[in-house]
Amino acid sequence: MSWDKESVLRASDTVGDNGTLWLLYLAGNTAVGVGKTSNAEQHIGSVRTLAQDGGLPDPGHSDVMSGYGNITRRVVEDADGNRSPINVDKKSNNLLQLTTLGKQLLTKLDRDERVELAVREQIGMDVDMPTEPWWPYGDPNEAFPIYMRTFAEHSVLDEDECKIEVVSSFECGKCHTDIEHSYKVLMRDGDLVNGWSRTVSVDCENPNCNLTFEHLVGDPHSEPAPK
Repeated sequence: MSWDKESVLRASDTVGDNGTLWLLYLAGNTAVGVGKTSNAEQHIGSVRTLAQDGGLPDPGHSDVMSGYGNITRRVVEDADGNRSPINVDKKSNNLLQLTTLGKQLLTKLDRDERVELAVREQIGMDVDMPTEPWWPYGDPNEAFPIYMRTFAEHSVLDEDECKIEVVSSFECGKCHTDIEHSYKVLMRDGDLVNGWSRTVSVDCENPNCNLTFEHLVGDPHSEPAPK
């Protein structure tokens, strides 16, 4: 299953502004509705607060529950054409229990700041544009085996020692799911420390695959290898 910016924005449009508030809330609270059920009524206040913190008027109880109904009844479609609602409530008890496709969508929304900002902007929320991605050894390139970049301030290049957050993305070689994760790397005098010797591991997010990959933390030309 694969979500990209365009398919996430289409899903947001499908569930409407009030449904999208639920997406943004659930993306930031990944334990809700994952592996267990939770009653939507318990989260209404948090969704209303999220809206107001983002510069929107208080949507009110009725509109928030209308948004819950949208993520439960309306069918969204990812970039690969997989279709399902985001939430399932088989007993009509206002339960939050994310579908597999819904979990994948919220993972993308939670981990890709640019997608989150585009979604917030689409429904009229306040947005702060992020720093452009960059890499200490040439521009980030999505054509490399690993799309490796950082959003840290460029001033880190002048520091004696600091840690930067690296975001790495690549495609699962088995099921073609997009994998993205982040991790910290030590930088000393503008160079990554052990960038070409230290490895990091990440699991494929497709529940039907579950491969674990390992790759070098600082080499975008290295191929991710199954462990």
